[in-house]
Amino acid sequence: MEDERKKYLDYLLADFASIKEEIRRRSTLQRFVLVGFLTVLAFTFKEMYALTAAWTTGLWVSSFLALLFYSRESLEIRRLGYIIRCRLAIPAAQILGVGWKDLFHSETNQGAPKIDPITKLYNRLFKWLVFLGLPTVVTFNFIRPILCNLEDKVSEHPLEVFLSVLALGGCLYLLSKHAPLCKCAAWVHLRQRVVHSWRQYRERNER
Repeated sequence: MEDERKKYLDYLLADFASIKEEIRRRSTLQRFVLVGFLTVLAFTFKEMYALTAAWTTGLWVSSFLALLFYSRESLEIRRLGYIIRCRLAIPAAQILGVGWKDLFHSETNQGAPKIDPITKLYNRLFKWLVFLGLPTVVTFNFIRPILCNLEDKVSEHPLEVFLSVLALGGCLYLLSKHAPLCKCAAWVHLRQRVVHSWRQYRERNER
């Protein structure tokens, strides 16, 4: 019986190692996609005043595809973390006679109440800025010189306009669904930190 429990525990540990490796691989893929899109943005800003309608459309399509891949991998990483927490940690804890949160701390005991809300807020702001804000700046700079005859330019490039609007809608959907700015917990936490820092600053000056 003891040998069977040890063998079962070995299987759980092997499964844990393979899942953590898969999480690492997917996280690396996210970084590559993010670096690739940031490179596209950097080149776009370098050639800001020589862009064409096709390039602007390509930027929006690239933004949507990069964000779609990034969001899909994030969901997959969360799913793998759930498997570790609920399918591996609990039976392993029962075998060892310890609490399941005392195993695999990287997945089962992640909470840091003073850090997590503000980190999530920074992550949301980063996504909104990179995947939506910067392409919007490029687009505005592109259409600003042709605002007086914008309708004529739109009629000249109907496919580019259609694809850009479609990609913009996709980015808005993904950002509002997976990185919403409307979650108030992080904003409340940030406001509390700002107020607390301001009070400390005033107390030091009054002394």
